[in-house]
Amino acid sequence: MRAKLTTRKIWTTAQLNAIGLDYRSINRVVEERSLHRVERGVYVQTPADDRLLLRALARNRPRLVYSGPTAAHLYGYGPME
Repeated sequence: MRAKLTTRKIWTTAQLNAIGLDYRSINRVVEERSLHRVERGVYVQTPADDRLLLRALARNRPRLVYSGPTAAHLYGYGPME
């Protein structure tokens, strides 16, 4: 099962269910630190850098707009502060 988790960096609960993980299994994988829960229904592989976390949030919130230092970071203009 762990091998299947390496096929992508961002997962939704539905995608995890599709590979055979129920909510108990998902919680166990999070406790083992193989996945990190970003917010309800969205998980990322660990360790997760800033860009991956922001991409995960954007996936779950399509109307999310980044500005200022966050947007600059996403475009490669330096670290977020």
